[in-house]
Amino acid sequence: AAAAALLGGPALYLLGNGIYKTVVYGRFPLSHVVGLALLAILAPIAFVTDNLMVGGLTTLIMMLVAGWESVSRRRMRVAH
Repeated sequence: AAAAALLGGPALYLLGNGIYKTVVYGRFPLSHVVGLALLAILAPIAFVTDNLMVGGLTTLIMMLVAGWESVSRRRMRVAH
Protein backbone atom coordinates (compact mmCIF):
# COMPACT_ATOMS: atom_id res chain seq x y z
CA ALA A 1 0.00 0.00 0.00
CA ALA A 2 2.82 2.41 0.84
CA ALA A 3 4.65 1.67 -2.40
CA ALA A 4 1.43 2.25 -4.35
CA ALA A 5 1.03 5.66 -2.72
CA LEU A 6 4.70 6.58 -3.17
CA LEU A 7 4.60 5.68 -6.87
CA GLY A 8 0.96 6.29 -7.70
CA GLY A 9 0.81 9.86 -6.42
CA PRO A 10 3.65 11.18 -8.58
CA ALA A 11 2.47 9.10 -11.55
CA LEU A 12 -1.03 10.52 -11.24
CA TYR A 13 0.40 14.04 -11.00
CA LEU A 14 2.58 13.59 -14.10
CA LEU A 15 -0.29 12.08 -16.06
CA GLY A 16 -2.75 14.82 -15.06
CA ASN A 17 -0.24 17.60 -15.64
CA GLY A 18 0.70 16.08 -18.98
CA ILE A 19 -2.94 15.96 -20.06
CA TYR A 20 -3.35 19.60 -19.02
CA LYS A 21 -0.28 20.61 -21.03
CA THR A 22 -1.59 18.64 -24.00
CA VAL A 23 -4.83 20.62 -23.88
CA VAL A 24 -3.08 23.98 -23.39
CA TYR A 25 0.08 23.57 -25.51
CA GLY A 26 -0.96 20.82 -27.90
CA ARG A 27 1.60 18.21 -26.84
CA PHE A 28 2.33 15.80 -24.00
CA PRO A 29 5.78 16.73 -22.59
CA LEU A 30 8.54 14.21 -23.24
CA SER A 31 9.85 14.85 -19.74
CA HIS A 32 6.57 13.54 -18.33
CA VAL A 33 6.67 10.44 -20.55
CA VAL A 34 10.19 9.67 -19.31
CA GLY A 35 9.14 10.34 -15.70
CA LEU A 36 6.20 7.97 -16.02
CA ALA A 37 8.46 5.32 -17.59
CA LEU A 38 11.00 5.68 -14.77
CA LEU A 39 8.25 5.35 -12.16
CA ALA A 40 7.04 2.19 -13.94
CA ILE A 41 10.58 0.80 -13.88
CA LEU A 42 10.80 1.62 -10.18
CA ALA A 43 7.56 -0.25 -9.39
CA PRO A 44 9.04 -3.79 -9.23
CA ILE A 45 11.99 -2.49 -7.23
CA ALA A 46 9.58 -1.01 -4.67
CA PHE A 47 8.65 -4.52 -3.53
CA VAL A 48 12.24 -5.53 -2.70
CA THR A 49 13.45 -2.37 -0.97
CA ASP A 50 12.25 -0.16 1.85
CA ASN A 51 9.85 2.78 1.60
CA LEU A 52 12.57 5.34 2.34
CA MET A 53 14.50 4.24 -0.74
CA VAL A 54 11.35 4.28 -2.88
CA GLY A 55 10.47 7.75 -1.62
CA GLY A 56 13.98 9.00 -2.33
CA LEU A 57 14.06 7.55 -5.83
CA THR A 58 10.58 8.91 -6.55
CA THR A 59 11.71 12.35 -5.41
CA LEU A 60 14.78 12.09 -7.61
CA ILE A 61 12.61 11.20 -10.63
CA MET A 62 10.30 14.15 -9.97
CA MET A 63 13.30 16.49 -9.63
CA LEU A 64 14.64 15.19 -12.96
CA VAL A 65 11.29 15.87 -14.64
CA ALA A 66 11.07 19.35 -13.09
CA GLY A 67 14.61 20.23 -14.17
CA TRP A 68 14.04 18.92 -17.69
CA GLU A 69 10.77 20.84 -17.97
CA SER A 70 12.42 24.04 -16.72
CA VAL A 71 15.27 23.82 -19.24
CA SER A 72 12.84 22.92 -22.02
CA ARG A 73 10.57 25.89 -21.28
CA ARG A 74 13.55 28.25 -21.06
CA ARG A 75 14.77 27.08 -24.48
CA MET A 76 11.30 27.58 -25.96
CA ARG A 77 11.24 31.19 -24.69
CA VAL A 78 14.68 31.92 -26.14
CA ALA A 79 13.67 30.43 -29.50
CA HIS A 80 10.64 32.68 -29.75
